[in-house]
Amino acid sequence: MAMPLPERVSRLEGAYEQVADRLNGIDVRLAALDQKADLRFDTLDKKIDVKFTSGLKLGLSLMLGQTTVILGAIAAAAFALHH
Repeated sequence: MAMPLPERVSRLEGAYEQVADRLNGIDVRLAALDQKADLRFDTLDKKIDVKFTSGLKLGLSLMLGQTTVILGAIAAAAFALHH
């Protein structure tokens, strides 16, 4: 037995409201997940930046130290040859 049209329309409206509510809930959860992912990527980026920067500083310090030693050795050799 078929339902009257107003009753079928009313049921469809109720179903659409439930779908809309569920979609809104999913939107809220996705927004929260997006914020968490952004925060974690930001944290990871900062950690990578710190490690890269400290590694770069260490590398530059070592190269500067080596250059200083080489220049000192050259200066000492030049001084020794002239005296």
